Amino acid sequence: MKTGVPRMRLVFAALGLAVMILDGKTALQGASSAIEICLYTVLPTLFPFIFLSSFLTEALLSLNFKGSHSICKMFNIPQGSEAILLTGLIGGYPVGARCIGEAVSNGHLSSTDGDRMVIFCNAAGPSFLFGIISNLFEHHWVPWILWGIHLLSCLSISRMASTQPVSHFTSQSRIHQSTTEKLRKSVQIMGEICGWIILMRTFIAVINKWCLWILPKSIQILITGILELSNGCLSLAGINNHGMRFVLCSVFLSFGGLCIALQTQSAAPSIHLVHYISGKFLQAIISFLLSYVIQHFIFPNDHTVYFPWLCLSLTAVFTIIFVYRKRKSKIRVEIF
Repeated sequence: MKTGVPRMRLVFAALGLAVMILDGKTALQGASSAIEICLYTVLPTLFPFIFLSSFLTEALLSLNFKGSHSICKMFNIPQGSEAILLTGLIGGYPVGARCIGEAVSNGHLSSTDGDRMVIFCNAAGPSFLFGIISNLFEHHWVPWILWGIHLLSCLSISRMASTQPVSHFTSQSRIHQSTTEKLRKSVQIMGEICGWIILMRTFIAVINKWCLWILPKSIQILITGILELSNGCLSLAGINNHGMRFVLCSVFLSFGGLCIALQTQSAAPSIHLVHYISGKFLQAIISFLLSYVIQHFIFPNDHTVYFPWLCLSLTAVFTIIFVYRKRKSKIRVEIF
C-alpha cells in the first residue's frame, strides 16, 4: 500500500492550517481578493459560457457542417466533434473541458480521445484575451497576434498529441438533459472553479509575503503565472520590457496554470491530469518559441529580449518529451 500521497496531503494540510493560524490576515486578504475576482470577473464572464455551451454543444453535435471534415482532419479529431473544438476555442478555459467531459460521460467520445482533445480544445478564449490582455499593450493589435500564436500552438499540439488512430465520434444514444439539470451542473462546476481560484489566490498571497519577494521581479511573475493565469497576466504590467511581457503572456495563455488544470479536472473528471499538464507544457514551449521570434518584428530593439540558450534548451526538452510521448503512445496502441 502506497503511503507517500496520504503523507504529502497530511503535511500540506498541516502547513495550511499553521499558516491560517499564524498568518491569518494574509490568507484572509488573498481569499478576499479571490472572492472579489470571482464575483465581478469570473462569474459574469464564464458562467454564461458554461451554461450556454451545454446547449450549443448538444445542438451542434446533430448538425453536419460543410467543410467540417477538413477541420476534423486538420486537428486530428473524430468526425462530428468539431462543435467541441469550436466551443472550446471560443468559450475559453475551462468551457472546452466541460464539453469534452460531457461527451466522454455520454459515450460520444472515447476516454483516449478525450484525454488527447482536452489539451488543445481547452484554450484561452477571446473574452479573456481582449478583456484583460489588451490593457497590457499600447497597440490594440497585439492581443490579436497573441491569439493567433495561441491558436497555432493548439493546432500544432493537436497534430502531435498522439499517434493513436482517431476513433469514430458516436452520435447515437444521445442523452438529453433538461434545462434545470444543465443549470445545476453549471452551478456545480462554477462552484468548483471559484473554490480553486480562492485556494490558489490564498496560496499565492502567502508565498508572496514569505518567500517570493526574495526572487527577482520577473521570476516572481513567472511563478505566479504558472500557478494562476489571470493573476500572472495582470502581474505582467510590472515588466517594462514589452518583448518580455509579450513572451511571458503567450506562455501563460498556452500553459493555463495549475489553477486552470485543477479547474479542468473538475469540469472533466475523466481526464488524466498528468497527461493534460504535460501536453500543456509542450504547447507552452511552442508558444514561447513562436512569440520569441515574433517579438523581434513588432517591438523596437530596446524592448525585445534575447534568450538563445533558453530557446535551444527548450527545443531540446520539447524534443525529448515529444519523442517519449510518441513512443509511449505507440506502445499503448500495440498492446491494445
